[in-house]
Amino acid sequence: MSSNNKSLEEAMVSLQEGNLESFDMIYESTFQSIFFIIYGVLKDYHLAEDVSQNAYLRICEKIHLYKRGTNPKAWMATIARNLALNELRKLKKELIVDLDTIDYLEYTNNPTDVETPLIDLARANLSDIEFQILMLCTVNQYKRREAAKLLNMPISTVTWHYQRAIKKLRKLIKGGDHFEKG
Repeated sequence: MSSNNKSLEEAMVSLQEGNLESFDMIYESTFQSIFFIIYGVLKDYHLAEDVSQNAYLRICEKIHLYKRGTNPKAWMATIARNLALNELRKLKKELIVDLDTIDYLEYTNNPTDVETPLIDLARANLSDIEFQILMLCTVNQYKRREAAKLLNMPISTVTWHYQRAIKKLRKLIKGGDHFEKG
C-alpha cells in the first residue's frame, strides 16, 4: 500500500473513531478524484459539484462500513460513482427528453484552478467511457487495474479504451483531425 493510501486509511480509521479533524485530510486528498468520477458520469460541472458534496456526506454517514486494509480511494469512488449514477437515473426520470440532446454546460472551472484545454479537447472528442477512463488513469493517477475495478470492467477493456483515447488525442494534437464520439 502506498504511503498516500496508508495515510488516507489512517485518516479513515480516525474518522471512524470520531475524530472529525481527519475529514479535512480525506477531503483534500480525494476531492479531485471524486469530482472527476462524478463529472465523468454526469457531464455537468455544477451538478457534479453538488453530487460531490453529497458523496462526502454519504462517506461520513457510512464510514462505519469502511474496512481497514482495503483501498480507501476505491471505497470512496464506489460511493461517488453510485451517487452519480443515481442522480443520472433521477434526471432521466425527470427529463422526458433524451439526455444526448441536452446542451451540457461547458466545464470552465477545474478543481485545481488550472486552464484545461487538453481536458476540454478530450471531453469534446472522446466517448464517455474513454473520457472517464482517461481522467481516472491520468488526472487521478489510478492504475488501469484499479480503474477496471472501479468501473466494473475487465482490465483489457479499460486498457483498450485508454489506448484508443491516447491515440485519438495524439492525432488531434498533431494533425488537427476530428473524431466522432464512439
